[in-house]
Amino acid sequence: MQRVATPGEYAGFEQQLSRTVIYKAATASFMVSQDDKFTIDPARFSGLSSYIPLETWKETNATRYFFVELDWSGVY
Repeated sequence: MQRVATPGEYAGFEQQLSRTVIYKAATASFMVSQDDKFTIDPARFSGLSSYIPLETWKETNATRYFFVELDWSGVY
């Protein structure tokens, strides 16, 4: 969110997120890859995720597969 929002929008988002996620906890080694290139820092992440579609992804094979061809794509 911080990358796509203005500072004011992000501040509002952070306020609402703190009201939405009232408790979170994780181990120190939460989601650490074996090569140490991918780590989820529990201090920076809430456990909630979102999908923000990008226009550049619209016509990719992966997008067509996951959001058109699979049975569950009708839910989306």
